[in-house]
Amino acid sequence: MRYNRPPPSGFTLIELMVTLAVMAIVLGISAPNIQQFIRDSRITTQTNELVGLLNLARSQAIHEGHRSEVCTSSDQQQCSNGGWADGWLVWVDRNDNNSLDADEVARIGGAISTHSAAQSRNSADAGFTHITFTPTGFAALGSGIAFATITLHPLDCSGQQGRRITVNASGSMKTVHTGCTG
Repeated sequence: MRYNRPPPSGFTLIELMVTLAVMAIVLGISAPNIQQFIRDSRITTQTNELVGLLNLARSQAIHEGHRSEVCTSSDQQQCSNGGWADGWLVWVDRNDNNSLDADEVARIGGAISTHSAAQSRNSADAGFTHITFTPTGFAALGSGIAFATITLHPLDCSGQQGRRITVNASGSMKTVHTGCTG
């Protein structure tokens, strides 16, 4: 009696090697794009967090009828003269004494990623460490200052990977892509 065996199924060694070679080429081409995607995602996330805190400060000022402030903070307890990369606080001056009291902190923002950097300037071309919102929602940026910007970008930045947040005197904000130099 003769048995009819089905032909063997599976892959030959050559088919397997060709498949692995194609996968290696595709991964080699996509790896730099994945790294750039991760860098862009980090900056976008940090930008969105800071814009959210700025919007929170503005809405708290309007809602509570007291000025509120977003300030740089290296210890996340008090405002400091450090940079925006150190972290920030949102607080509402409920007793109108122009100083941060323990019960006035509304939100704490941690330091930005160690893979990123932050720069700040205002229209007078000097760095700043806080943005104050009045009970009417306007930004009190200083005498004669029309706008303030905070720029976030990866440390190994190339091309248009940075994000710039601009706050104008009316309190409105705009976020745009920017180059590595700000």
